[in-house]
Amino acid sequence: KTFEGGDGLAKDLWGGLVHLDYLGRVSTCDTCNRFFRREDAESKQFFPDGRMSCKICFNDGIFDRQKLYQVRERVLPTLRGVGMEISADLIRIELVDRAFLDREALRIKAGGKLRGLTLTKYKITRGSNFTNTDFEHRIYLLYGLPYVECISVLAHEYAHVWLNERFIESTPLEIEGFCNLVSEICLAQDKTKIASILRENMIQSENPIYGMGFRKMRSKLKAIGWNGLLAEMLAKASPP
Repeated sequence: KTFEGGDGLAKDLWGGLVHLDYLGRVSTCDTCNRFFRREDAESKQFFPDGRMSCKICFNDGIFDRQKLYQVRERVLPTLRGVGMEISADLIRIELVDRAFLDREALRIKAGGKLRGLTLTKYKITRGSNFTNTDFEHRIYLLYGLPYVECISVLAHEYAHVWLNERFIESTPLEIEGFCNLVSEICLAQDKTKIASILRENMIQSENPIYGMGFRKMRSKLKAIGWNGLLAEMLAKASPP
């Protein structure tokens, strides 16, 4: 018989057990939901912005551009494989803390517990026989996200870049659902347990935009495939 919790014990997704009387001494990793004892943790596992990371996720965290580049190189082939081309070398990516991310989100009236944010500016130049559009994209990612979660977040933000460059307009439900769908296909390439947990969190999310939107777009993908879904999104383009 597999223990499922009860009898005064709590169980995490990794099989870790803790008695409810000692639950106050335990923290839960913000990424993988693993229990870890605070007294055994290093201070750096508790981020100044309130995040908490188990030792495994912390040691796998993305804190520098070299590791961020490795994440990028994992994401781009998957996007190309479904027909989404991204000019990644022209996109600036910055690792930031929660306070910075929240400030930037507030400026564009975005809310929620964001782990990434994409800001896009564009300039249109028109001549007698040509029209040229130059884009400037800036992606902000929370620093210290573990490798697999960073893949998921960067894929989501690259999807926003793809949509922005095509001036695709739709409801937040469809936009965020589509971007979460792109996250999921990248997570599906990774066979680790943490990738499975992150995917399941997306599937079960009760968020009225990110969760419901993801499930809606996932159902649509199963019905019409990537070629059909991208064509449907492109039909929503509304260039200035």
